[in-house]
Amino acid sequence: MKLIVGREDGNLSRLSIKPGKDKRPEDFIEIKVPASVSRGQLEIEINDETGQMTIISRKNVMFVNGRECDRKTVAPSDFVELGYEHWPLPLREIYDTYAPKFYDLTPLRAVWNEYDNSVKEFKLKTARMNAWRMGVPILSTVAIAISLVSCDDMTESQKSALMWFRIILYTVMIVVNIVFFVIGMNRSKQNIIDEEERRVRFQRRYVCPACGHFMGQQPYDIISQNKQCSWCRAKYGRR
Repeated sequence: MKLIVGREDGNLSRLSIKPGKDKRPEDFIEIKVPASVSRGQLEIEINDETGQMTIISRKNVMFVNGRECDRKTVAPSDFVELGYEHWPLPLREIYDTYAPKFYDLTPLRAVWNEYDNSVKEFKLKTARMNAWRMGVPILSTVAIAISLVSCDDMTESQKSALMWFRIILYTVMIVVNIVFFVIGMNRSKQNIIDEEERRVRFQRRYVCPACGHFMGQQPYDIISQNKQCSWCRAKYGRR
């Protein structure tokens, strides 16, 4: 984007801003401009992709932060003066009005990390529970192996001890199965609730900073490479 800035033609002597190739009409800032400022004195170039601003003196004299120059890349906070009377140009107002708006995606990094870590923690807890459940088949295997042991050469006391061992082992298996069943039922219900809360919280926070549209399940490292929003076309970047 190019803007031609200077004193207005005519008697009002306002600050005139004419878009370069844009078909928009001439704009004005209601501020008194002295005769020492030329008409069309300054050209301002604003990069539509980065927001970088360059000012070029087309006629007369220009000062940037107290130093005379003809061309310079500036920030909105820089102090620009025109003419030998050092008239202060409202650079911040011009930039905020005409420069494309950029939105920072950095805050979404923490949102994604929180969500990603919670998903990993859930998977880890599920894996631990499944590992504990593997103990039930092991007990079953031991019980089957013991049941195959021959009692022909055992004394009565040994047979009795083996029988009680089998009873205790099967009782433990039953208790463990019941415990895992109850825990599994309770956790399944709680997992559904937790997953829904996690999903809703994530979808409310992982959104475009401009339009609030959900960014999807893509990791932050991927969406941070986007130059603009796919829905509202807002530009992403840092000034």
